[in-house]
Amino acid sequence: SLGKIGDYPGPILQSHGDCDEVVPFLFGQRLHAAAVGNAKYFHTIAGGTHNDPQPRDYYELLDSFLNRLAEN
Repeated sequence: SLGKIGDYPGPILQSHGDCDEVVPFLFGQRLHAAAVGNAKYFHTIAGGTHNDPQPRDYYELLDSFLNRLAEN
């Protein structure tokens, strides 16, 4: 993923649990940092593990993200 993300210039909404036991949180942060698009957002899920469902605030962020994309 890290080797490919720089080829994608589009919008990104990425979420990652800071207690992910499968994909370390630092890897998610590195992936996000390597993304080249202007519309990129990173959402930390406090206490979130790899298979936890997205919390309510994520869906609010997703709604806002999609609305901004629709306006452009």
